[in-house]
Amino acid sequence: MDELLRRTKAFQVMGISRTTAWRRERDDPTFPVAIQCGPCSFRYRVADIQKWIDSRPLRIIANEVRK
Repeated sequence: MDELLRRTKAFQVMGISRTTAWRRERDDPTFPVAIQCGPCSFRYRVADIQKWIDSRPLRIIANEVRK
């Protein structure tokens, strides 16, 4: 069984705000899909989050490589 994260924790792991997550859910087909666990309860699969993070391009900042 996959480990699931609440939205707040998932967004912390991804390094994005709730607003940015909402925009990406709307506009980015590669963004992880939330799983509805209850009437108002959503979770993200850790494996989906990691896959999305790994797919993001690297950028170089002040001679450091960051994702």
